[in-house]
Amino acid sequence: MFKLEVKKIALKSIVFSGYPFVVLIFSLLTTLFSLGDVVSPGEGFFSAMISVLLYALFTTAAVVLYSLLAAFIYNTLTNFGLKGIRVSLTEVEEDSAASEEVAPAEQSEENK
Repeated sequence: MFKLEVKKIALKSIVFSGYPFVVLIFSLLTTLFSLGDVVSPGEGFFSAMISVLLYALFTTAAVVLYSLLAAFIYNTLTNFGLKGIRVSLTEVEEDSAASEEVAPAEQSEENK
């Protein structure tokens, strides 16, 4: 069993990773589900789509900025001596599906 503690979160990893893209996808989905709140009834199709995209982009920016703020506060508190998030990891054996894939390759090498 391995015990790890997260001491610092790289702020660049929040911005330059897949995280903002995932937040954007969820923002688009929630915007489409709440379409009545974002789009006015008299708007045309293209103006409605622009409203949806802008709302999703602003929501994404807000969530990423809040995440950056939370990571900055976390890093500051752990630098002052507070304990970080602790994670316990255990090593597991390969599942049977993975070992079945390797078995035919090993048999062909043995036959040579």
